[in-house]
Amino acid sequence: MREGSRQPLFDLVICDHVLQYFTVDIQMGFLKGLLSGVKPDGFLYVSSPSKEIETTLRNSGNYEVLAKHFYHRKG
Repeated sequence: MREGSRQPLFDLVICDHVLQYFTVDIQMGFLKGLLSGVKPDGFLYVSSPSKEIETTLRNSGNYEVLAKHFYHRKG
């Protein structure tokens, strides 16, 4: 929980190791749809062995890496 709030720490959690078996286009389509639900200043946890997902989040400019698999969407 966030301090002083009843709101959960993560706005979105993705733990999907099946994604790595799909084409990059399918992975990115899946991710894009889910990321649209993360509000500015929100937090995201993504656990997937897919390097394409990690690279996309790191290079997007919209997300700050806080720890392995843990991202903060810039407000």
